[in-house]
Amino acid sequence: MNKPHLEITTRIGCRVNCLFCPQSKLLESYKDDTKVLSFDSFKKYLNKIPKNIDIHFSGMAEPFLNPDAMRMIMHSVFEGYNVSIFTTLQGLTLQQYEQLLVLDFDMFCVHIADDHGHTNIKVDKKYIELLDYINKYKPKAKKFWHQCHGVPHKDIRHLISTVDAYMIDRAGNVEHEMFTKTEIEGKFICTAGDFNQNILLPNGDVVLCCMDYKLEHILGNLNDGYFNLDKSKLYDAMNGKCKALCHKCNRAKGVDDE
Repeated sequence: MNKPHLEITTRIGCRVNCLFCPQSKLLESYKDDTKVLSFDSFKKYLNKIPKNIDIHFSGMAEPFLNPDAMRMIMHSVFEGYNVSIFTTLQGLTLQQYEQLLVLDFDMFCVHIADDHGHTNIKVDKKYIELLDYINKYKPKAKKFWHQCHGVPHKDIRHLISTVDAYMIDRAGNVEHEMFTKTEIEGKFICTAGDFNQNILLPNGDVVLCCMDYKLEHILGNLNDGYFNLDKSKLYDAMNGKCKALCHKCNRAKGVDDE
């Protein structure tokens, strides 16, 4: 089971637009004009988050597509949070990565280009050089790995020895024939955590998790405080009293009534 964490969505709208991240549904559902998380807003939100909650720079967009991402990461580490990074490397320069090498991370995952077009990563000289540099000079992380949703791109296979390769349908939000849909009824348990793998959006809203691209379960807004996030409907759904996005999630496990 994953540790409690808050994933930071540094912007709404991601040009990488991977198959497994349904950006169109997020863009349609997010109605606020605040599309990019500012550094000042991030500092304000971070100040409301308990130190036992890990900070993940991942969320619903490539974090480094926000020009303030480096400042946010450094500020989080210096403030004493346990920080992880999940990145496609888009928007990250070699010079910026060298700055990250002086920091300590919990996890650092690089999503690499595949040979099927599932990720829209431009595999050019600059990308290959950065990926090669990261492999030679790995970040100081408790866990570092590559993730590829398919077979690694032919131009980088000489750099990658092992990958973590799988895709999920985001609780039914990805419409593609390759995905097997999940549907359970009644009571369930979440194998990922106790509804504590939440997502922060640029306007301060906090949503259930990385499956909720249609923003069906907005738990509250950090402007009102972290401990005011309301998960009561999710617990009702877990006990079979109502339906939730979780009933379509591959991480939910049905519970039979005795």
